Amino acid sequence: MGLLKLVIVDDEPILLEGLVKTYDWNGMGYEVVGFAQSGEQALKVIREKKPHVVLTDIRMKQISGLMVMEEIKKENPECQFVVLSAYRDFEYAKKACDLGAFAYLLKPIEDEKLQATMTDVGKICEDQIRNEEKYDRWERLLKKDGDGFLQVVVQKYVQNRLPEEKVDEVFHTLQDVMKEGDRFITVYADLDLAYKITNELEYEASRFSMVRMIEEKIAERFTYWKFESEEGHRTFIVKTQENTAVHELKELLEEVKKEENSPVIAAISKPYKGIRGIRGDRDSSHTSSFKCIRSGSIYNPGDC
Repeated sequence: MGLLKLVIVDDEPILLEGLVKTYDWNGMGYEVVGFAQSGEQALKVIREKKPHVVLTDIRMKQISGLMVMEEIKKENPECQFVVLSAYRDFEYAKKACDLGAFAYLLKPIEDEKLQATMTDVGKICEDQIRNEEKYDRWERLLKKDGDGFLQVVVQKYVQNRLPEEKVDEVFHTLQDVMKEGDRFITVYADLDLAYKITNELEYEASRFSMVRMIEEKIAERFTYWKFESEEGHRTFIVKTQENTAVHELKELLEEVKKEENSPVIAAISKPYKGIRGIRGDRDSSHTSSFKCIRSGSIYNPGDC
């Protein structure tokens, strides 16, 4: 990762020059991309240079360091501020913290304290940059193939190949994928294997047609992801906030069974909340669901 951008602000020319030239900013991981001798000038430089960190004196004429921070934080909350003061002023320190300052350092600045502070704030900036880069990658993937990307994430999670915290990170970053109150229902569907024994070629054609029809009907009413389970059954993870969703899904599968005139067998889980709901109570419901499938009909929770 390259050097972080730093802007330094102090209305005392000698102190400003000392801050800019005395310290080994490159060695601390920073490039001084600009400096300012007033609050007004600081606003202009910060908006132009878009630094990761601003090191600013707190007391300046007309526009103070706190006013600069307050204004910039409205425009760019990710910009970090380290404020400097020659006074042990509790109210100033409290105000700086309330506005989101990373640190409040007293002049004259202790070298070790400055080094430690800049290292710590640098770690936060680097995390922000990594998250932004990750979001950009995800955004490009979503624009290219949004459904495919999310389906891979969900499928890997259901198959225990992706930890919950990673899925949570994806969903949190993408924001619109999951909303409060969302619940997830798992639908397993297939054709009766006895049908395959009697007519294997017809079985595969009917199975393809059945899956396509189920997908079309689910897509009309719900957001969903689909994949094939480890046992080879077609699996749909359906997202909903409706209390009637399980009943609707059962009716939908009955429609497919009737329209396709095929021995459709299926199982529907009960709704589960949150990210864990995508996987559901898989250890228990997965087993009971396949007992339902093997019995040769369509079942919803409570039937098995």
